[in-house]
Amino acid sequence: MISLDLKILEIFIRSEILSGGSFEAGIFLKIVEHGGEIWMDDRKLIKTASKFKVANSRFGKGCFANEPIKKGEFICFCGGKEITWEEQERRYIEEKIRLDDPLQIIETKYIELEKPYIYFNHSCNPNSGIRGKNELIAIKNINPDEEIAYDYSSVVWDERWVEKHGPWTMNCGCKEKNCRKVIGDFLTIPVSLRSKYIMLGVVPDFILRKLIKEKE
Repeated sequence: MISLDLKILEIFIRSEILSGGSFEAGIFLKIVEHGGEIWMDDRKLIKTASKFKVANSRFGKGCFANEPIKKGEFICFCGGKEITWEEQERRYIEEKIRLDDPLQIIETKYIELEKPYIYFNHSCNPNSGIRGKNELIAIKNINPDEEIAYDYSSVVWDERWVEKHGPWTMNCGCKEKNCRKVIGDFLTIPVSLRSKYIMLGVVPDFILRKLIKEKE
């Protein structure tokens, strides 16, 4: 096992992904805390344990900041096993997963999120968002013990699912002033809020590509 500085490792992995390197969701090395140091082992998960913790929330469990997190700061890569569209559909029909649990990464693939990433809850007034493929960043300053949440609608745009099963929707109980009560996919987000997410850089790459394609 190798002792490494967590922030350096995170920056390295992030740069590898952005440059098309070999680190992909589902083949991350697991980061574990050991005696005050950060260690690597060969498991297929990355866990930035120093940034957040899992604790009880009004929605069951949620992820809460362990330390101040600044706007624009990297929080974690949301890791898990990559599955095909067909596998995601099958697992949902078999009631092995909830429809809002997997993270869509392209039109034909999802990440079946593992713990602790599956515990990030939705908010209509989020303090974080997903960019790139599965990178969670802060879009506001986040205080210690504040729950970290992102807008689920900002990461969903599955036309094939809509054609076969109808639109995805989820009742929202975030109780924010701007709560939409019922959320759907990216196209259901108010136009002004969509633009805000794009400006903040928290729209996944596959959705950005679809938006560009639609304008061509």
